[in-house]
Amino acid sequence: MLWCGFALANGFAASGLPRLIAGQLDMLQGVNPIYVIFAIVLLVILLTEVTSDTATATLMLPVTGALSL
Repeated sequence: MLWCGFALANGFAASGLPRLIAGQLDMLQGVNPIYVIFAIVLLVILLTEVTSDTATATLMLPVTGALSL
């Protein structure tokens, strides 16, 4: 089951989904960090409803890393 999550995350990365998500969250620049954290948590909750936890974590780590800079 764990490897299926990695395969799904690899498919997400190949399709450009992390760039799309980061682009959508880019509009949160200059906003209170509490609201940014709330938006990320909400996005992760919604993603885990349709994908595995492993795929969501593998997908969101680069996105949140880019946002933290």
